[in-house]
Amino acid sequence: MKVLVFLLLALMISIPGFGSVVEEKKFSLEEKAEDVLVIADHQQGDIQIKGGETDRIKLKGYLEVYGEDQAEIRQFYEGVKGEAVREEGKIIIQISRPALLTPGLDHAIHLEILVPHEIDLDIKTGSSRVEIKEIKGSIVFQGAGTILEVKDSSGNIQARGLKGGHIENFSGGKICLSSEEEVTLIEVEGEIYQETKNE
Repeated sequence: MKVLVFLLLALMISIPGFGSVVEEKKFSLEEKAEDVLVIADHQQGDIQIKGGETDRIKLKGYLEVYGEDQAEIRQFYEGVKGEAVREEGKIIIQISRPALLTPGLDHAIHLEILVPHEIDLDIKTGSSRVEIKEIKGSIVFQGAGTILEVKDSSGNIQARGLKGGHIENFSGGKICLSSEEEVTLIEVEGEIYQETKNE
């Protein structure tokens, strides 16, 4: 197991007229890709993953913490840790955070990731929206009321915990979807199994 290092850049912003403070922690990581990219237990914020002509994984992201009390924001901010682990043909991205114990304190962790076109994805997230583009491989996805968008890709999809979503220009074997609302399918080929809980 090899632990990879995130590069961090921090800054603090006051928002005039709102009396609140935003603190940002920026992340970056670039490493040689493995066969599988795992995003483990991501909590809040949007994720964008795009395939490209590369043999590397290039991650850019940032943490935003919002609140009224600067000391509480700083305490939460310092408790957020980013780590990437290389293990058995996988790169596992882990971002841990302390519990949100104070009313009015909130956060988001946004990720933009460039990966090789041919890669498998294993994603567990509570984020509101995930976009995946130009990927050839297996997508295993566990959300929590998440909107999932997949475009210009191929392979297999197994996705649960969706609120809805959109899949366009996708060809594959099996596409298994479990969602609160219908996932829109446009120019999709494969064995499609869609469970809509609100039906």
